[in-house]
Amino acid sequence: MKWTFLLLSACLLYIGCGQGGQKSSDASSLAAYFQEITPSDTMRFEVFADQDTSGAVRIPTSEFFRKMPTRLMNDIWYFDNTGPMRVFAHGRFALNDGEEALLTDLRQNWYQHQSLFIYDPQRDTIIDRTTVAEFYGGEGGQIITGSYLFDFDGDGDKDLVRREIEHWLDTSGPEPVDRYTHHVYLLLWDAGKFREAPVPDSAALIAAFPIDSLVGGE
Repeated sequence: MKWTFLLLSACLLYIGCGQGGQKSSDASSLAAYFQEITPSDTMRFEVFADQDTSGAVRIPTSEFFRKMPTRLMNDIWYFDNTGPMRVFAHGRFALNDGEEALLTDLRQNWYQHQSLFIYDPQRDTIIDRTTVAEFYGGEGGQIITGSYLFDFDGDGDKDLVRREIEHWLDTSGPEPVDRYTHHVYLLLWDAGKFREAPVPDSAALIAAFPIDSLVGGE
């Protein structure tokens, strides 16, 4: 089952985010919220209902949306205006080509989202964004995303395998039945950003890279 959702830009929710510009000082001041962490060979990103944020740094929401480039926020699908949002800085770590990843957690009511924002300290600019974990839905159905960051193709650069599970309750029969569909995406690091590439074997990647959050695993 594929759901159709309204795509609402997060920048419409907060005054001051509609201009889309970013000064160098904006990028550096946002990056300053993120403490450096040492990445492991393989990093796993998921969201959980009881996920602890005690080790994260809270970023003032208005400041985050005012300073984050609007173009990077426009493709985060499920923001709405039903309640306040909280933004947490979970850490920063080096990628390749001189860029850094800023792991950011955004929460609004039941909606949870994690992005890697790509920060170029040489140019002092946030240049790109990619979703690594997400939860959208309620009791009747959910879409859950999780990712693995590691060197998939052996070229020395970190790549992403991103998994997505759609879960819904099928009530068309005499008894409700849980249904699942599974998707996998391969994003290879290329010239300062993660770019989607053909998946060589979807079934193999789905089996090799499970996600366990919120729907009780696979």
